[in-house]
Amino acid sequence: MNLVRWLLLPWWATTRAMQIAIGALLGLILLTFGAIAVFHYIQHSSMPDSADMLSIINLLVWALLLPNLLVLARDARALRLPALEREAVISLGVYAILFIVAPSLLFNPPGFTTAQFMLALSLCAGIGMAYMCLPGYFALVIVIGWLLYDHAGKALGWPQIGQAGSTTWVLPTLILLLLAIAWSWRRVLHNAVSASSYNAPMILKFRNNAWNNRSAGIGNNGGSAMIRQRPNWMLSQPDLRRCGPEYPQHSLRLAMGGMFMPLTVTSRLRQCAFFVLPSLLFVAVMMLLSLQNHHGDGALSLWKAGGFAALVWGGGFGASMLAFACLMQLAMRWRSANAELPLLTLLPGLPAGERGKHALLRAILIPALRWQLALWLVLLCCMIGLHLSKSSDVFLLLTPLGAMGFTIAFVLLIVGGKLPRPWASTALGIFGCVLINVSLFIPALNDTSTMRIGGGSLLELLAAAWIVLGSVLLWLGYRGWNGVVQRRHLFLPS
Repeated sequence: MNLVRWLLLPWWATTRAMQIAIGALLGLILLTFGAIAVFHYIQHSSMPDSADMLSIINLLVWALLLPNLLVLARDARALRLPALEREAVISLGVYAILFIVAPSLLFNPPGFTTAQFMLALSLCAGIGMAYMCLPGYFALVIVIGWLLYDHAGKALGWPQIGQAGSTTWVLPTLILLLLAIAWSWRRVLHNAVSASSYNAPMILKFRNNAWNNRSAGIGNNGGSAMIRQRPNWMLSQPDLRRCGPEYPQHSLRLAMGGMFMPLTVTSRLRQCAFFVLPSLLFVAVMMLLSLQNHHGDGALSLWKAGGFAALVWGGGFGASMLAFACLMQLAMRWRSANAELPLLTLLPGLPAGERGKHALLRAILIPALRWQLALWLVLLCCMIGLHLSKSSDVFLLLTPLGAMGFTIAFVLLIVGGKLPRPWASTALGIFGCVLINVSLFIPALNDTSTMRIGGGSLLELLAAAWIVLGSVLLWLGYRGWNGVVQRRHLFLPS
């Protein structure tokens, strides 16, 4: 029967691992809502709303399962199988009837009319489908747009989904999403979009393992191909004014590329915009949340409650992300399986012995530590405006310093060829991330000296954890430095 085939078609187009993941997620959602329903039944209270469960299921099915039909339709067109290409579109219609139309007619959640509930389910499905079928930058717009609606909408009094007047924005949003999906579908089928392209839909990147190829291709032709496919405005413009034997540190940064590369002022400002603009957006959202919770307190109180807290969060979190980006790029450089790294020994005028090692370490550490120090100063300025306790100030200032400690210790370990086993590095990274986040958020919200845990205070627990982390990082840094000193040549991948 064709109906059974249409129902099975997206499953056939999905990888085995994704089939298991989707089935596990759907089963977990059903078990969770079933357990909640049983609990409410035992307590003789009102049953949980089915609208939430159906919305989540729609979002998952249309984000994880049905976008694979786009891959199937693309392959069918390439193989000259028009019937299979049409069946992929028909399968979408069948699932729309099964997951959107039928639940809207069979269920009547409180607060929804049939039309409103159908629009709500359609919006969830459209968001999931658009996220996977559009290029990555559009997917980012979808995520930011949803966060703005979820936070700013409540503060500005926008009608929520299901409330009177919500159709005025739900329907145009849904139409816009459907048009974007149709445009992307047609573009993929007719223009043979490559999965490695920056304009490729998210589903093509995931299905073709393009994310892994991007990192693995740094040391081979794949990385060069990825760079060549970028638009001109995204290409870095290196600063070539100080290159050659007289400037070994500058030349080494240029050879390593990536975040280590010295850039022109214009290119550096363009690069900073990718980090500053999302941070400013987060600050705006936090200030809108503060506007919702603190009415009539004045602009100064609004800025302190929203903007300063957001900048403190951004300072600590940004320093951690810089450390992670630096170490990941450096580890991939030193583990590359080609001859690019040893070729750095042929740089004319490269100092030998200890001077060469010092020049290399400065070329690696200065770019990352410079930005982390700038974020530390931003955090210091914001912390002064928050007027927290002295103990809270200490832990807030420790968060970027901890990120700097991770950067220095692991740079020495990577260059010195003394990296611990992956499980040990992962465990230490998780411990450090948890400690940095706890030290960042809790002191900004409460006085740690008054919070008790067991027989001691949170202040004592955090202090002990920082002493342990600092001791481990010092030992690892010493171990890495010994590796750097003992190593005859730093440009041999380990």
